[in-house]
Amino acid sequence: MGIVIGALAGYYGGVVDDALSRVTEVFLIIPGFFLALLIISFYGRSIWYVAIILGILSWPQVARITRGEFFRVRESSFVESARAIGASNRQIVFKEILPNAISPALVAVMLQIPRAIILEAGLSYLGLWDPSTISLGYLLYSSRTFYYNAWWLAIFPALALFVVTLAFNLVGDRVNEELNPKIRNLFFASTRSEHA
Repeated sequence: MGIVIGALAGYYGGVVDDALSRVTEVFLIIPGFFLALLIISFYGRSIWYVAIILGILSWPQVARITRGEFFRVRESSFVESARAIGASNRQIVFKEILPNAISPALVAVMLQIPRAIILEAGLSYLGLWDPSTISLGYLLYSSRTFYYNAWWLAIFPALALFVVTLAFNLVGDRVNEELNPKIRNLFFASTRSEHA
């Protein structure tokens, strides 16, 4: 959703960009945790409500990054050449701009996943979760009465939460290195100088 909205805003600009940017800004200022608390307290504890909330709150950052990349790439000489030979908007977007603008958006998506995991774990820890569904936050919540007698019941879910979020951040960094040639060239240049 964020990639589509950011691509439309960045490619068309003007009124389309203004309208979609205002919508994105509205969603950016919504305090996510409190919105989730409000919806769950009104509609009940359901994994579907949490999934919808996480979806609503995760796309604006991706949309802003995609919009900026589309703005940058659409002014490139190869895009102008494609326009000059009569390529359609669809061909320009999917063959010229998207392959050159997608990598920062993919990295942003990878970095939104740990935020969503932590938000869900926070809601679960507060007890706002369906007890029939197991989550790391709910394991922490259910172990709170045993902190002094059986501390390991809280340590292992907390450690798993840390490892999962760290893993997604490391994957995001690796995706950025692979898709961004400047970073990859800088990395290879630094490793060559260390071995020399």
